Amino acid sequence: AEHSPDGPEVGYGSFHQQYWLDGRIVAVGVIDILPTCVSSVYLYYHPDFASLSLGSYSALSKPKWIGTWAVPI
Repeated sequence: AEHSPDGPEVGYGSFHQQYWLDGRIVAVGVIDILPTCVSSVYLYYHPDFASLSLGSYSALSKPKWIGTWAVPI
């Protein structure tokens, strides 16, 4: 990841977000963190957990997650 003094602690670049439930990985999201935006590119999940609507959860949780950063994006 590329780091910038005024950017997020994790830096800029592409990242994988892991979603765990009861010690099992149930989904992985691929996101791009850029200086002016965050793009949620893909989310793939284990089919046993389709009823949890993990894609919706992932999308709706992004604003809260981004809001925890010390700098605005």
